[in-house]
Amino acid sequence: VEQPDQIRRHALGAHQCLPGADLGARFVRALADEFAAYYFSYAAHWNVTGGDFPQLHALFKESYELCQEAIDDVAEQARILGTFAPRSLPELLATSSSPLPPGDSSQAALIGQLQTCHEMLKGKFDDIAANDNGDAGVNDLASALSAKHAKMAWKLRMSATGGTN
Repeated sequence: VEQPDQIRRHALGAHQCLPGADLGARFVRALADEFAAYYFSYAAHWNVTGGDFPQLHALFKESYELCQEAIDDVAEQARILGTFAPRSLPELLATSSSPLPPGDSSQAALIGQLQTCHEMLKGKFDDIAANDNGDAGVNDLASALSAKHAKMAWKLRMSATGGTN
């Protein structure tokens, strides 16, 4: 059985000789983090309890729908750039830099985990868009995804603080 470091090297190193492979590898890492945020959003959606249940249940659904939509776009962009997407769940998880969710299922923990995921994804897409890669399509996709994740992180932050910055 391959260890996570071996899987990570396989996922990110197999196609480095292709044009755009470095940028493609960055999209693969973003794909893995999108997938983690997608799962964390679903887990929060399933496990939220308390007086704010209806609002948070809907917000967590909005979060997983955002990630679900982004996953395909990010994977396809990696392929356009000549890099294969992970082909197995262990490979995908080994490629992700998302922190593991806490064992705590309190509203604050669920919101905090998702806020962290969306802020991290915003940063990844900001970095891709800021890199002078000469591809307007890449920059447009990265900028659009950054804005979507920034908005979701803001919504989560407002839910955690009761609407105060």
